[in-house]
Amino acid sequence: MKRGLLIAIINLLIGKRSVTGRIFVAVGGRSPANTADFSIAIAKNGVIVPFPNAAMGAMTNNQGYQISLETEIDLVTGDYVEVFIKRNNAIVSSVVISDMQFRIRD
Repeated sequence: MKRGLLIAIINLLIGKRSVTGRIFVAVGGRSPANTADFSIAIAKNGVIVPFPNAAMGAMTNNQGYQISLETEIDLVTGDYVEVFIKRNNAIVSSVVISDMQFRIRD
């Protein structure tokens, strides 16, 4: 996933025992251009988890958006979780996130 814009939004170190982590992510902002299109994905230990991910359709300039994703991942001591936002077309070169919720529960 080196193509496109990948931004590590959060890097969370996980605690002292094995768990199945219930992960919830919500990312919000405003579209920087017409036809901007983004996806979010979760990575475990630096490797993108291919499914699930969340995407949105093309937007108009300055349109507000929120993308949410909920999943479960098995985690052991020393694992870390990252959230990425990726552009799905070449229209935009950067993205500004105005709101983010990130939660892991066992």
